[in-house]
Amino acid sequence: MIGVAALDTLQIAANTTNVPGQMSLINISGDVFAVAHSTSTDVGAGVGGGVVRTFTCDSLGAIGAAQIDSLAFDTLGTTEGPTIRHVSGDIWAIAFIGHPVTNDKIVVVTVEITSAGAIAAAVTSTATLYTDPTSGLGDTVPFKYVAGSIYAVAYSDSSGDGFVATFSITDAGVIGAVISTLEYE
Repeated sequence: MIGVAALDTLQIAANTTNVPGQMSLINISGDVFAVAHSTSTDVGAGVGGGVVRTFTCDSLGAIGAAQIDSLAFDTLGTTEGPTIRHVSGDIWAIAFIGHPVTNDKIVVVTVEITSAGAIAAAVTSTATLYTDPTSGLGDTVPFKYVAGSIYAVAYSDSSGDGFVATFSITDAGVIGAVISTLEYE
């Protein structure tokens, strides 16, 4: 059984109008962590988006009193199912479903996050891997490292068909085009 109470918490939403949605948590270095999440707060298009935030958590579970840094990585609409992965050095990639005004998209962005938790002021690279013509994608994007500079995402389209797509990300964070796609259902 997990203890009765949390050891520590950090509120990343200051009020009820900024409600974090789906999240992905990863260790950056030592006591520094990042959480990529969707948010209901307007980050550019009037309908929410995606944000990555850094904070500290020590080996005893004590969380820093404030976030270190943050960056809006999706400002075009509602974000779902973000997954964050390490690429190389200070480069991190986030895969997510973007819901702009029309046509859902499977999107990958790269961001620079230092070992101290500082986040560069802008997204390094962005690639749309798939655009659904009827805006009915699933709600998560499993995102895995394959080998070398190759990564894979899995998603379902509006018809319920499942797909895996591969693509590359350089050590500098530049995202390449889709290499191959497999429909598995």
